[in-house]
Amino acid sequence: MLPDFKSLAAQRWYGYGRWSAPYWFVGMEPGGEEDPRVYSSWHEIGEPELLDLKQHSEACDDMRWLVEHPPLQSTWKQLIRIVLGYEGKPADNDDVRAYQRDRLGRADGQTLLAEISSVNAKSLGVTVPERDAHRAERIATIRRHLEVHQPEFAVFYGLSYRDDYAAIAGGSFDESGYQWNGSTLCSLVRHPAARPTMPAASWIEKGRDIRKMRTPAG
Repeated sequence: MLPDFKSLAAQRWYGYGRWSAPYWFVGMEPGGEEDPRVYSSWHEIGEPELLDLKQHSEACDDMRWLVEHPPLQSTWKQLIRIVLGYEGKPADNDDVRAYQRDRLGRADGQTLLAEISSVNAKSLGVTVPERDAHRAERIATIRRHLEVHQPEFAVFYGLSYRDDYAAIAGGSFDESGYQWNGSTLCSLVRHPAARPTMPAASWIEKGRDIRKMRTPAG
């Protein structure tokens, strides 16, 4: 019998990028359709806690988001706008597209894309037996890396997971959705794909707000 790579990934795989990245994004779970290649290719690469987004996309033979002129992925594009707003850089569609193609979730990059659950699901309404598997362990692992690496900011998206995110951040978010963990500013935001969607400018402004809170005038 072949190993159950999906069950292994539900326990051991946390997302894309590197724990020491300065910009963290923590979500509920990967969206999209179930695809066995996602888990088998993770195994073939060596079952790391974190993958390089480009390397994994190539292994899955799914480079649609990383081609020369890729479509903008509905969740990633707004997270990228937070980064560009934080850095004070242009954030129009071509700027976002270039960041998605060349920099997002890379093993040597500036961003971490982590998930409470690593198992694909089209929505929270879809029943996924592995969704809650190892949740306490995964939350503890993400929190431990947050406390060790102290990124500049950690954005948690998806309000229904507020309590899980607070457990990672080390305390409840305030009325504005913020919580400090050492030198890391944690921010709770709506899921970028939640309806009605927020305008692009709101995500850019969120990045600017995080920058202001980290570097107050005077």
